[in-house]
Amino acid sequence: REMELLYSVEKPVVNCKSIPFSLPEDDGRCGISIRNVIVFSTAESIEDRLSENWTWNVYVADLNSPWDSHRVCISPYKITGISWDHIGNRLLIINEGGEIEIWRMKDWVLNDWECMFKNKFIGEELISCFWYHNGKKVSLNCEAQDSILYSDKVVCATFQPTLQMIGSCAGDGIVVITASGLVISTVFLIDATEVTHEVSIRGWKSKIVTMDYFYCESGDVLLALSNGHVESPIMCYKLRLSIRETNLSINCKQCSSLSIFNKVSKGKVNKVKFLPQEEYGPCTLLLSHLSSQGSSIEMWELHEKSCPVNPIFATGNVSDQYKSWVWQLQNQSKVLGTVKSLDSQRLTMSNNLNSLPFIVVGYSDGTIQCLSRDSLQVISALRLGLASSREDMGSSKRHKTSYSLNCVCLSKTGSVGACVDNKGYMHVMRMPSCIEYGRPMSVSWAVTLLETCLVGGVDPWDVIVSLRPTLYEQIMERLIEDFNKQTLGTQQMYYHRYMSLRIALYGLYVGGMSKATDCYAMLMLTSVASVFRGLLRPAEQSSQDKDPGETLSSIVKGLESVCDIDKILLQIERMSTELTVEGIILQSLQHIIQWLCDTCLYFLALLPQQLQPTKGIGFEFIHDSRAISTIRELLVIIRMWGLIKPSCLPSFTKTTENLDVIAVIFKLVTKLLQTADSDESLLDECCLLPSQIAIPDLHLNIPARGVASPILMSATLPLKFEYGYCPEYIQPHPEYHITEGIIEKPMPRDCVHHIYLGSPPVDYKKCTRCCAKTTARSIARSVVTKIWDHKWLSSCLCGGNWMKA
Repeated sequence: REMELLYSVEKPVVNCKSIPFSLPEDDGRCGISIRNVIVFSTAESIEDRLSENWTWNVYVADLNSPWDSHRVCISPYKITGISWDHIGNRLLIINEGGEIEIWRMKDWVLNDWECMFKNKFIGEELISCFWYHNGKKVSLNCEAQDSILYSDKVVCATFQPTLQMIGSCAGDGIVVITASGLVISTVFLIDATEVTHEVSIRGWKSKIVTMDYFYCESGDVLLALSNGHVESPIMCYKLRLSIRETNLSINCKQCSSLSIFNKVSKGKVNKVKFLPQEEYGPCTLLLSHLSSQGSSIEMWELHEKSCPVNPIFATGNVSDQYKSWVWQLQNQSKVLGTVKSLDSQRLTMSNNLNSLPFIVVGYSDGTIQCLSRDSLQVISALRLGLASSREDMGSSKRHKTSYSLNCVCLSKTGSVGACVDNKGYMHVMRMPSCIEYGRPMSVSWAVTLLETCLVGGVDPWDVIVSLRPTLYEQIMERLIEDFNKQTLGTQQMYYHRYMSLRIALYGLYVGGMSKATDCYAMLMLTSVASVFRGLLRPAEQSSQDKDPGETLSSIVKGLESVCDIDKILLQIERMSTELTVEGIILQSLQHIIQWLCDTCLYFLALLPQQLQPTKGIGFEFIHDSRAISTIRELLVIIRMWGLIKPSCLPSFTKTTENLDVIAVIFKLVTKLLQTADSDESLLDECCLLPSQIAIPDLHLNIPARGVASPILMSATLPLKFEYGYCPEYIQPHPEYHITEGIIEKPMPRDCVHHIYLGSPPVDYKKCTRCCAKTTARSIARSVVTKIWDHKWLSSCLCGGNWMKA
């Protein structure tokens, strides 16, 4: 597949006045986190275009809703470096004024940031920064692409952290490089204190203009430095960090360097970039230089080479020969224009014999090229329209401003690329497949990428928007089939991410909304079951080998034909001690218990509609035997807890006072488990439910919003957005399934705590990927409810990011 522009984000058109000054020279930065949130810096505010007090601004935005951009900080100095941490929650920001700042999201809210660390080195110009490597590296095994097991497809590579603390655990910290050659490192200790140490790079006596870093498997960090002159060599240094108690030490050792002076007479080196190392592959360095002969891109590889030894000193043993590491030129390519940015896919692939990940090159005129890593030949190119000409429509007296591309960056999997120009305009592209050049993404490769995100904890949004609409259902079928073939332990480990991925995929097309609703209900049911089972504790003198939750589950499953819940309670009377929970904890769980029973009633009331040809909401949920068995088990637990704390039981509006709703639900789900859904007696009882009990509408239908929604199937690309304005055509339109007897309430509902937020809601968070909402205030009244809140703190059920509304 060729590179394709997905969307562009511009500034809104306003009445422009004459501005008697030009835009300051800016070399902005951008980067995409593993949660597919982009950060970018610009010298011109995207909120106030007419401000004469120029400041450098740092913004973040979810790539799914880029019009909702949020400013992290303002700096009076030019931003020279931005780096995400390894989980996508913190930002390391440096500027040419010597300031180091670390900002983090408050409670994982995308538009609420706080500064957690600040330091300043007066007189130093900071040029590069990065975080310590945490020692976790996921590699994709291309040879096992057709394998079923996740453990064969995705390999956890052996990798040492940048700094090892006591017990060989990874240290948390940052490294900053200054233009004068000063290496600054700060480590954050467990007791919330930090230790800072700096050291000068030996032998470096000029100004660093461009540099890059590379994480080695040994835990060292390889640095490549250039002063910008082709006459000077590209110097390489190996950085090693260690700590003893609270004393941090930095060892900077010079390594083999490379020179291009014999190939280029005059010119300058403008970019240096390390490429991700493939398994057992050499370290690769990419550099671009501009000379009188034109611009060129060169690729160098670091190889071990045996050095000749005089026969007098030779021992005759081949293994005793002296070896050294030297840089060898592998490829060279002439390019047109000035190179502004270089990047490559960060997903490491092993045993990739067919092709290597491509290289992305951004030019100042807005041209973006994908180069083959084997030959540096162009495999795809795209020309962007930088900074829409609408800006110059306001006044003829406005100074001419040269627009140029600032930075290009790729997502973790390399499926999506983004670039920002010096006016703050953002462009997001679909990138070609790294192993299927010139061909559309196949079902097999798409499923492999999605499963890699599943195992590696990477947000799959970039892969999802790169899929062909005609393959949505095939990919989903293959994904479900492969997941069901995993071991039970593997399924339990990745179940949450797996269901979130299914919710996101079903949200791409209109017909998948009912299936997404079922996935949401099943994910929430599994979460409720894990919390309830976790509250069961063995008796003090118990000698049982099994966990109380497992014992209860086996007893309930052994009585699948029993429709009377009270008879089940008689069988588990001996477990009364294990089922005993403090009353204050039970009371704090009342809203979750209420949701569980209301959901059961809601789906049972929809059961008669499932006989129609079109499968609606609740079809997969009702026909999942494991979900029904889980409901029976939870109803037994709720019944037992009701004897301890009656106020924790759900409340219902009934036409008959003596109607035992929990017993009715238990009887119907037991019949559903034993008989077919077309059983007439079962359908008759389900039809009577709305006339016996007031069943509320639970707002389970949560449609997708933003770019990854049905708009991808109908709209013409590229999409056009404006900062601060959500276009009308991309607004979600929920599907309402009206069922006789269901009481609809217009008030929005909290999808996490299952309470109504009020009308209009106040102080709440919303998801950047779907229409889910939850309160921004903590309503936790016990340790259990705090754990429940923390479970959904970092992301929505669909995997999206939270932001305050």
